[in-house]
Amino acid sequence: MTDRISLTAAELAFLLSVSGTSGSPAPDLLGFTDADRTEPVIAAGLGSLLLRHLVAPGQGQQVELAPELVAITEGLARPRICVQVGLVADQTADGALLFESGIVRFLLAPRAYRCFDVTGVDPAVDRREPLLQLARPFLDAHRPAVASFTAHSAQVQNAWVTVSVEADDRWSFVSGSAPDAARSTLTADEAMEQIRDALGTLLPELSPTA
Repeated sequence: MTDRISLTAAELAFLLSVSGTSGSPAPDLLGFTDADRTEPVIAAGLGSLLLRHLVAPGQGQQVELAPELVAITEGLARPRICVQVGLVADQTADGALLFESGIVRFLLAPRAYRCFDVTGVDPAVDRREPLLQLARPFLDAHRPAVASFTAHSAQVQNAWVTVSVEADDRWSFVSGSAPDAARSTLTADEAMEQIRDALGTLLPELSPTA
């Protein structure tokens, strides 16, 4: 999956209902409550996907998902890893979730009116690259600002690292595994290199060895 598609919360609720997400962190990370996954909401999501020709009627009560929805459903149901990116500055915030399951990899970002942008990520690239490409422009544009990365997998749970920049262009880095070893007065490039190395430690099986 390398395309981009926008989905409503109801459409995602339908995909979650057919994916068997028991044990998956996806619903919680998306902020979905039981009220977001009721039968009327799921039915509305299905109806919307049918109108958009992303779902086709099958035999009986079965439906056929478009290939991009199959990929998204797989990523939500059985993610090998998920990385939550939070971007916060004065009076603005952004963020995204990176899901990976097998060769399926995509970024899911919340947007206005309970919609989400889903962007496929090339499985051949370093997993850290799309995460850093989210953080660096935001930090450069909004100062002071903070970018946080929280990893969830079978190996790590809620392991986090953060990078921040002050109004005077002083950058800092801190890792949840060693908060006492926080580094400050870094340059932008030094701080981002710290984040790159830390993510490589959190995601050893997902980052290239070279």
